[in-house]
Amino acid sequence: MKLCEMERNVLIIFYLVMVAGNVLSVSAAKNIEKNTVGRYGHLNILIEDLQSLEWGEEEVPCLTLLVKILQNVQNSTLWATWIWDSMQTPVGHLYGSRNNFGNYDECLEFPWEKVHPDLRTQYCMAHIHLAEVESDINDVDFFGNVRNYIRAKTKYHQKFNTLRWGVCTPVVCKPHSVNKFVGALFRQTHLGLAVTKPHISINHCDIAEDNEVTGDFGFNFFS
Repeated sequence: MKLCEMERNVLIIFYLVMVAGNVLSVSAAKNIEKNTVGRYGHLNILIEDLQSLEWGEEEVPCLTLLVKILQNVQNSTLWATWIWDSMQTPVGHLYGSRNNFGNYDECLEFPWEKVHPDLRTQYCMAHIHLAEVESDINDVDFFGNVRNYIRAKTKYHQKFNTLRWGVCTPVVCKPHSVNKFVGALFRQTHLGLAVTKPHISINHCDIAEDNEVTGDFGFNFFS
């Protein structure tokens, strides 16, 4: 009888250990999922934003490639991260920095052109008008909304209502499609929280010329 009781206790302990292990595994899996969502959250939101827009039939190749780039950035794929790395989020705008060029050369001088011409990119300059100037900077309440600051000018007539943003997109994207992409990017910035309907125009895009796959890098990425 004592032996049976000991066996029963062992089984109970074994069962409790198994249950605890399963609980810990589920908890760990949820934490990993939560961390993954946190890491990729802004990219997922950007993808969903792009897919929610109205795209004409001729724009579908552009949308497809934009989504492909973002999904591969999530996977840390080199070619996609290269493109993403050439762009920068607007910084210093409230201090008077209106130009956000990113890296022009990085966008246009990519090492995979000969092997993957379908991933050819272009550098586009977006001009973004945020609001009309309505007041003097001295009248702005610095505890108020940033929109009032954007609508103001300094005594030296410095304005904060426009900015330029250089973006790197697939060459298949036409200006009106690039406009949608820039709009989606802008909505993910801190300025997009204050200005919900900026006027965006794409004046020109520079297309990468035929460059050697190898060059200043000293080796072939795809050899």
